[in-house]
Amino acid sequence: MDGIPLKDMSRGWQRFIAYVFPWPFLLIGAGILFFGGRNLRQAVASKAWPTVPGSILRSQIKVHEEATESTTYGADVTY
Repeated sequence: MDGIPLKDMSRGWQRFIAYVFPWPFLLIGAGILFFGGRNLRQAVASKAWPTVPGSILRSQIKVHEEATESTTYGADVTY
């Protein structure tokens, strides 16, 4: 493996790599787990939502074009 072996690095760099460098990755990972878990809890809870019989009469996609040259899409559903 190319590069500087850890034992040849200065004490400051060793501490940085050991104690500081991992923190952004750990925090990002914790955030992903938190929001993913929250979404999973909501998905599981949605199984208990009440249902009613019905049918879709009409559905189409609405296109909204902004002056800023961005386009968004939405659903227009009649049931």
